[in-house]
Amino acid sequence: MEPGVEFNSGDWDEKDGVSTMHLSYLLQTLLPLHTVKWDTTKRHYENIKSNLVCSMDETLDIIVSGSMSEGYSIPPYIVRTESIGTKPEVDVLSDVDTLWVSSRLKVSTKELSDFETSGYKAYFEYIENCPGYVRLCIPSPKENDETFVFDEQSEKYYLSGTKWTCKLFAALSKNDDVTQQGPAISMIDDLPAGDLFHVRDGISKDLVLALPCYPWPEVADAWKERVRESQWIRQEIIESIIKDGCHVVAVSSKQSKHPDLEWRLSFSASEGKFAREAVTDYQRQCFIYVKILHHQKIKPIGILSSYVFKSVFLHCCERLPVSHWKDYPGSCILYLLDVVLDCLKKKHVPTYFLPENNLIGHLNDADIDKVIASIESVRRDPITPILEFTDNRVFSHHCVYFTFREMVEPLLQDADEYKEHRNKEMSVLKGIVATCYRICFFLIAEKSTNPDVELFKHQHGIRCLIDVYTLWLKPMGLNATLVEYVDKAGLALTEPQSRLNFFIAVVSLEKHGYPEFADLKLRLARLYHRFACSEEVVLGRKMDFFAKAVLLYECVYKYDKGCIIDYSLALFEQKRLSEAQEILEKFVREHMEAEPFVQISFDISDKGCLVGQLKSYVESNGSITCDVLSFALYSLVFCLSSSDNSDSSQDLQAVVEKFEAYSNKRQDTNTQRLLNFAKSLAKEKKDHVTYFSAIYNSCFIL
Repeated sequence: MEPGVEFNSGDWDEKDGVSTMHLSYLLQTLLPLHTVKWDTTKRHYENIKSNLVCSMDETLDIIVSGSMSEGYSIPPYIVRTESIGTKPEVDVLSDVDTLWVSSRLKVSTKELSDFETSGYKAYFEYIENCPGYVRLCIPSPKENDETFVFDEQSEKYYLSGTKWTCKLFAALSKNDDVTQQGPAISMIDDLPAGDLFHVRDGISKDLVLALPCYPWPEVADAWKERVRESQWIRQEIIESIIKDGCHVVAVSSKQSKHPDLEWRLSFSASEGKFAREAVTDYQRQCFIYVKILHHQKIKPIGILSSYVFKSVFLHCCERLPVSHWKDYPGSCILYLLDVVLDCLKKKHVPTYFLPENNLIGHLNDADIDKVIASIESVRRDPITPILEFTDNRVFSHHCVYFTFREMVEPLLQDADEYKEHRNKEMSVLKGIVATCYRICFFLIAEKSTNPDVELFKHQHGIRCLIDVYTLWLKPMGLNATLVEYVDKAGLALTEPQSRLNFFIAVVSLEKHGYPEFADLKLRLARLYHRFACSEEVVLGRKMDFFAKAVLLYECVYKYDKGCIIDYSLALFEQKRLSEAQEILEKFVREHMEAEPFVQISFDISDKGCLVGQLKSYVESNGSITCDVLSFALYSLVFCLSSSDNSDSSQDLQAVVEKFEAYSNKRQDTNTQRLLNFAKSLAKEKKDHVTYFSAIYNSCFIL
């Protein structure tokens, strides 16, 4: 296929005035890569395979094909409803297509001189002027079978596809929910469509009889050379596809005079191998977007199937560099539509393996013109149909309480403004980043009675930030790491519960491909700690938050000793004074002679976590900043002064003396202030001990 279409790698499409930059981000938002990539969607394929058991004939092998097994299906979606309290219902737009391959009857793609010892039962006879269609000649039938038809003109036996299909249908028709539509047999199965919700209705399963054919048909040899030149598919995949041969299915050409004797070459098994092993996740992302456009605007016309777009898509994958689908996804969508239009105007849409086979050869000019007008409308505006599709549908990773249109409102507004100013950097910040923040914060606010569903939504909000950082900000030269960028976004949330939910989701992604988010465990520990100290939290939740904070502090402390103060303060609250004393003493012992430690600060928001005169000082003055060792010495004094151990007085005095020596060396105002607080605690402890000693002695004398 040599389409007369040029690829546009710019951010603006002059032909129809479409911003490919905004279209790209809309695609990435609607269908984030992690939701459509094969590693995510292959579970559907594996579930389908495990649920499909051939109960009719053990000589039939099942090959799962079609959108659901190839990762091309539009994701299952929740049907938006106004009813409150009703259980969410999920719709699935894709059927499950399967080839039922008879291993009993193997077909040769070429006539052989000795069929007796070859193992083949039939061979191809190509039909003139019908590329991709064959008859299956049976040289020497050894049994009486109603599916074998004798042709008097050629004096040969042929296998009848229609009779073979009817025989299969007769065997299956004993089951409920089985119908026949041409060569396909449809059944309804309760196959799983997702992990979060239940499917409202069963998924339709279409079965098509197929026969295995070897070796690779000569009529498709041109594909081998073409695909090798494109360098899209790895050589081992090409060799594997060639080795597997192809299949034939009981489908005749539109112009057939003997439809019962004709079979069509099927490469659906090879297409499935492409989808699972060659098509990149970025290519898959673009194609699913186009499939939604087809479903919304083109399918209702009832003329052009989605397979036309799939065939053109595979040709485009072969022609475009793989990197284009990642770097210019909006342009790839427009390019695919342009190639389809080019083929329609030439009145020839080629299949992928046999380009001479015309997928629209049966259409009249009026039908072709109608389809062209529909696709041109979508080409001029590839965004509105998506918004209309999502107004009453919710993909599982989107907001339930806001439509997709509302989620991407800043992007839509900026797309109009971009037509005038054409400033990419401005649009990235005002349109893309603003939309990303909006979606993330909407998702962080999502609530569910199912904790797993709620966390899934919150995690997706973080993934939106990750995608924008990776695909937009980092390539533009943002001088910040991913962790710094995400941390800043979380701190922009002023509502305490939302901020806590944000960082819980961030840290949970550490085990899902983002180990760098371990650096934000300290942030989460402090949020738990401060939540536990707030007056609004009930007692049971306080204990839970303290426990979670301490676990995180323990984890962080192994590699970041700077969290020693927060860690010890949380232990104080849990009355674990001996543990606090142990880590503080070790810290002081190891760092007394070291260089001045890093500075940390406490402000009014931390007052609930602080103790003693330090808390009173921050309440009165707003904040205090000092080095970690000074805070550690003060905290150790507080710990010893709070201990019921009568032997702690001597230890307490030794720590105060160390603290005074350190303060004299530091000559720092806040270090001196903390020393004074420590001396006051020590004096209170000494007076307390002296008082009770006097009482004890007086009682003893009496």
